[in-house]
Amino acid sequence: MGIKTALPAAELGLYSLVLSGALAYAGRGLLEASQDGAHRKAFRESVRPGWEYIGRKMDVADFEWVMWFTSFRNVIIFALSGHVLFAKLCTMVAPQSGFVTGTFDLQEVLFHGGSSFTVLRCTSFALESCAHPDRRYSLADLLKYNFYLPFFFFGPIMTFDRFHAQVSQVEPVRREGELWHIRAQAGLSVVAIMAVDIFFHFFYILTIPSDLKFANRLPDSALAGLAYSNLVYDWVKAAVLFGVVNTVACLDHLDPPQPPK
Repeated sequence: MGIKTALPAAELGLYSLVLSGALAYAGRGLLEASQDGAHRKAFRESVRPGWEYIGRKMDVADFEWVMWFTSFRNVIIFALSGHVLFAKLCTMVAPQSGFVTGTFDLQEVLFHGGSSFTVLRCTSFALESCAHPDRRYSLADLLKYNFYLPFFFFGPIMTFDRFHAQVSQVEPVRREGELWHIRAQAGLSVVAIMAVDIFFHFFYILTIPSDLKFANRLPDSALAGLAYSNLVYDWVKAAVLFGVVNTVACLDHLDPPQPPK
């Protein structure tokens, strides 16, 4: 006999209705707070012109998000698209050569991010070499592992043994339905990026906490919406950043670490 733990549909519906009402009420308070603070002096640095045709400003307080999906969006799309095309061409001509060491001149943060992950990857390579001295890894193996473009700047990190085993497959075969899953993941990432972009034009959830005088005057409903929105945004941001690079890695027949659940 199994123990049934699922709640009745009516009870779940009631909970969903209460939660939806609470979120709508909190969202309304947060929207009003964002509109009231849009022209405050303290907001000028991080609330910039957005959709000019309808007079909406955008919260640009998150430097990392703005960098990847606004300031350097076209450069990043070009780089990752070029990586996919180059990898496909090299796979057709010479299997296992689909890796590039492309360089960017975006901002210092890319240098620091790439350098930090390089240290971690070199550590993984060194540990694997020490653990298995019978396996002869070459400098080319380290270079492919470290300079694999989708993972280079901000990860995610794959240990060297997993990466080497996956890229060393002579004739990688896709599982049934894998291409459909890759397309779905890519589409979901695009939808999430667009949703966040729209959200930041109406809710200044990252800028409001920087002005404590303004935040202290907000009603409890707006503060609850602010806290909940920041929590959800952190999860969405991590999922999107993982999702974009993972989609490209999957096209290269890799099995990268999964995004946060």
